[in-house]
Amino acid sequence: MGLTLLDSSIVIAWLYADDAHHIEGVAAVERETDKRQNLCMSVVCWTEVLAGTGSTGLARDAAEDLVRGARIAILPVGREVAEAAAPLRRRFGTPDALILATAYLHEDVQRVLTADADWAKARLDGVRVEVVGAGEGPR
Repeated sequence: MGLTLLDSSIVIAWLYADDAHHIEGVAAVERETDKRQNLCMSVVCWTEVLAGTGSTGLARDAAEDLVRGARIAILPVGREVAEAAAPLRRRFGTPDALILATAYLHEDVQRVLTADADWAKARLDGVRVEVVGAGEGPR
């Protein structure tokens, strides 16, 4: 049993039924949990999700409930992650580079789920990046 790191695009798709990636995102997460994978996200993803929901209200409560109910671990970003993210920054931008570096450095992360097609270019030794939605298949 390992960890599957969720990108904020997947968490947001999971939260909002009208999101373009909702059906594929929810199905991808269900496949992971059916395989007994535990779920996690980078603290950077959590920041992006909270920014998307607003700081208070029903959307924020739904996000909190999702994380608590699905037992999604929130992984920290420290100096080691920041240093690993530096070479990824040019290709993916700072937030995405931090998220990818978190997946790469956490020894239990086996997969990353995202709806960001650009992440198909990410090569992380020992970690599979799966792009879901919009005609994209597993990567």
